[in-house]
This record gives sequence, structure tokens and C-alpha cells, in this order.
Amino acid sequence: MGQQATLRAIDAAILADAIRDGLADTGTYTPPSPPGGAAFSVRVMRDDVQVETYGENRPTVSTRTELVLLKADFAVAARVGGTVVVDGATFFLEGLVEEDQSLTRWAVR
Repeated sequence: MGQQATLRAIDAAILADAIRDGLADTGTYTPPSPPGGAAFSVRVMRDDVQVETYGENRPTVSTRTELVLLKADFAVAARVGGTVVVDGATFFLEGLVEEDQSLTRWAVR
């Protein structure tokens, strides 16, 4: 197995353990329209992160919710405007924060 495949397998195993231990969940992703498409199950980790912005007078700290999604769950990449329902809450994908060989991290509202 090559390096990229090994890293994808490690991330999938870590996320499976996190789901088992209650630190992550399975959710339902619905692609945005157009083109739309059928909803499907995804593995997801919710993260509330502190974001620091600098204004004229002083820095401001706020909290932003981000979702980490496992790329292996997607036949076609997740897109802005898609929704993820996790534990009864609906999140709208607003922007891709970061991406690697196996995970994407999204700012959501």
C-alpha cells in the first residue's frame, strides 16, 4: 500500500474509533441544487473552533462550527451549498477550510 492509501486508511480507522467512542457521528449529506442528487450517509466530526479577527482597536474572538468529512464517503466531492444533517441538526456547507488526501474541513452555518 502506498503512502496516500495508508494515510486514508489511518484517517478512516481514527474516525471509526471516534464514532464508536461518541466523538464523531454518521450524518446525511444532500448535494446542492443544481445538479442535486440523492442524499447519502457520511462520517462526520463536528468541531467548534475559535476564530480570532483583528479590527482597528483590538482583536475579536468568535466561535465558528466546522465539519470534518471523510472523502471516501463521496463519489463526487462535497460542494458549497450542500447540507449535512447530524444528530438532528442541519448544517449548510459555506466554504472549504482545508483539505488533504482523505479529509475535508468545512465552515458551516
